[in-house]
Amino acid sequence: MNKHAELGIAIGNKRFWGKGYGLAAMRAMLNFGFTELHLNKIWLRVEIDNEKAIKSYKRAGYIEEGILRQDRLRNGKFVVV
Repeated sequence: MNKHAELGIAIGNKRFWGKGYGLAAMRAMLNFGFTELHLNKIWLRVEIDNEKAIKSYKRAGYIEEGILRQDRLRNGKFVVV
């Protein structure tokens, strides 16, 4: 209805981290969302301390629009900025 979508990606096997697979998949999904689905915005959430993911998302073209404080619970505690 609003032409928005949330996108998430996870590469569970650490052997495949840092090889560009996530960035390639992200770019393919963004291209599909914008060109085929005609979305206006594709957003995601990432934990503030996941610096590698944030760097990858910025390379894919994402910009930071805001911070959701105490949005994620990890090991019984909220992830804090």
